[in-house]
Amino acid sequence: MKLRHLAVVAVVLLCASALTARAQGGGGGRGAGGRDAGPPKEKPHIVTSDSVERLNPISPLIEHRKDIGISDTLIGKFGGILARLDAANARMLQQVDSLAANPSAPVSISDDAALDDRNRTGQRPVSLEYLFADISKNNAAAADQALAMLTGKTADRAKRLIDDQRKRLDQLLRDSQVGRGRGR
Repeated sequence: MKLRHLAVVAVVLLCASALTARAQGGGGGRGAGGRDAGPPKEKPHIVTSDSVERLNPISPLIEHRKDIGISDTLIGKFGGILARLDAANARMLQQVDSLAANPSAPVSISDDAALDDRNRTGQRPVSLEYLFADISKNNAAAADQALAMLTGKTADRAKRLIDDQRKRLDQLLRDSQVGRGRGR
């Protein structure tokens, strides 16, 4: 009998908490007063250097080497391409993190930038779109180097993996700009 009373009390409490949540605007996607608040507003995805770096074109080739038929000898060469790509993208990846930490502040670029390419504060205005464009150029060059070493079906399979990575990087940029203006 005692167990039965506990079950009834638990059901009553659950119903009461559900009704309270609904009255306060929670549950069912309804706002205050029971009106539909519309679709939830999307928040921009926070882009980090890690999220960008993981989308390089060489890593999936190394990861899926057996599936697409890449020899161990080529994997060593791909490791060299990846190391050069990481070095080429290092400063831009730092800037990605700087933008993620404070999107409204200007991001400093390398000292070897042309003076006419800087704004009045001595810094070049940088956006994620600008950084992704430069990172994509470096990624494309690395992908071309890797694909030049492959032939036949192996090259076709590798190209598909590289294209998938490029699309993911493009999607990451689009997702990061939800609710933000675009531009440089």
